[in-house]
Amino acid sequence: MMKKLLDVEGPVFGFLEKCGQLIVLSVLWLLGCLPVITLCSSCGALYRGVTLSVRGGQGSAVKEFWKGFRENLLTGIALSLILLGALAALEGISIYLFGSVMPTGVICVLMILDLFLLVYTGPVMARFRLGVVGIIKLSFVLSLQYAHYTFVFLIGTLALAVLQVYILPMATILFLPGLWCFVCSFLMEKALNRCTAGNAGLED
Repeated sequence: MMKKLLDVEGPVFGFLEKCGQLIVLSVLWLLGCLPVITLCSSCGALYRGVTLSVRGGQGSAVKEFWKGFRENLLTGIALSLILLGALAALEGISIYLFGSVMPTGVICVLMILDLFLLVYTGPVMARFRLGVVGIIKLSFVLSLQYAHYTFVFLIGTLALAVLQVYILPMATILFLPGLWCFVCSFLMEKALNRCTAGNAGLED
């Protein structure tokens, strides 16, 4: 029994391999996010690596990440500029009009919707061959249609960010992004698999 567990093809080594892949993907995601404008590109690549390699057992996690990052680099940059630019503009309007960094009313609603879009753009970009406008439209529809999932993704991400800064050691950032993406992918895949868009499926 013990020999079977510790076999190279056994569950213990399989689990350790997946943990290693998640750590590598987390580091790659962090590197991909450093320019900021490549945030969406990096999120899409992380999702691709997690769903294809970690969950699906297809190919190398590193190879799938960089393939997804390269293929969606320009699209991801455009999405990052649009969505992050919108957040910055709304924050600026809130400060200018109300003298507060805490948005209220319509501005608060618009910022929440913008965050909703950010949650879905990476996975949608990884799963569907769409342009910038198509990704935004589909992300908007999914974020509202599966609002219960969206709140889980958003609140969980914010909670982990707070924990990371104030409670958890900073070293945990080396595996948290990949682990959280892995957990979220189970709900995200349910939403994406029900989507009736014509170009469904991960790019190979």
